[in-house]
Amino acid sequence: MMPRSAKHGNPSLRERKGDIPALVHHFINLNSVMPTELDYKTLGCEVPHIIPVFLPDDVESYAVMHVLPICRVENDQFVPRYSLYTITYCSEEPSVLIKRRWQISSSEVMFVSRGLVTRASWDLAKWVQAGKLLWLDSEMPDLPLRTEPVEAFPYVGIQGRRDNSNVYRHGKWKDPCFFASLKRLIRGE
Repeated sequence: MMPRSAKHGNPSLRERKGDIPALVHHFINLNSVMPTELDYKTLGCEVPHIIPVFLPDDVESYAVMHVLPICRVENDQFVPRYSLYTITYCSEEPSVLIKRRWQISSSEVMFVSRGLVTRASWDLAKWVQAGKLLWLDSEMPDLPLRTEPVEAFPYVGIQGRRDNSNVYRHGKWKDPCFFASLKRLIRGE
């Protein structure tokens, strides 16, 4: 399932033509910086985590993690301020995983990970050790996939909000409950 050369430093997702992304999950991490570029924004969880339903043992699947800087221009230079983490879930049978995801949370209106996250979801090193989470090696120009060693996994200990919906309004964080925040917004609070 995993690209054969992933353990040998020259892997590519294109080597496995049957593997199709089932989901790309993104996380904008503010890196403990209060945003000054906006007045109102609803943000999801800042800390990357695994949605276990997309990495079952009975369907071949794996996830690939990467980070990109979100920059702002200061003195005519791009200066990293925030981080965009992505986890792309791949499988030979993505439709099976997507159907399972909807069966678990069919009552939810939006496609969010609430109810699908366990304590183990936050332990990314555990998923690397299990061979389910790979990462792009940004130290190499061809961005090879890495699976080992676990100690080289660069995304351990990411800090930030773990709430699923965070509302930032007028320079302050509001109630993390999306619907409560929405009601307050409608009332003008």
